[in-house]
Amino acid sequence: MNDKPLPWLRSGVAWVARLPGWTRPAVLAALLVLPAAAWMMAPGPMRWSGMAAVAVLGYLAWCMQHLQARSLRELQCVVDAVCDGDLTRSPVLGGRDDVARITSGVDDMTRRLSRLVASVRSEAQLVAMASERLSGTAATMSDRTEQQASSLEETAAGVSELAATVITHREWLGGS
Repeated sequence: MNDKPLPWLRSGVAWVARLPGWTRPAVLAALLVLPAAAWMMAPGPMRWSGMAAVAVLGYLAWCMQHLQARSLRELQCVVDAVCDGDLTRSPVLGGRDDVARITSGVDDMTRRLSRLVASVRSEAQLVAMASERLSGTAATMSDRTEQQASSLEETAAGVSELAATVITHREWLGGS
């Protein structure tokens, strides 16, 4: 199935695609009903031209619906990819209709979500680095505390020895 309308209808399809979404059905209905009414009232050969106009406008309406459905399918693929965690997909739809505005919003949301994930990832790395530094500092402090405790034990042993020596000298001096 060819996704592109006939070349001579492209400008008409583009014109209808630029209409706000809520006006499209009314415009297409008017474009279908008016030639059909003219066809019903036209004599002889004019009926065939009216019938051709109705056929062309019907094809135009089908093309619009087909383009809208294709745009929605594309948008759904991007939304599914984002839900699966792929923040690199970006919808590629042009226009100014409702689907294009929604697509622009989804693209903006995806970019913001990607920036948020990158920021969280960066902050998590900073926390990991700070944690490693803190762990290293704690290990250094533990080593220093052990060294100080050992030094304090040696000092206490030296003071005890000194006290014993003083007591021994006092008794020796006191007994003489």
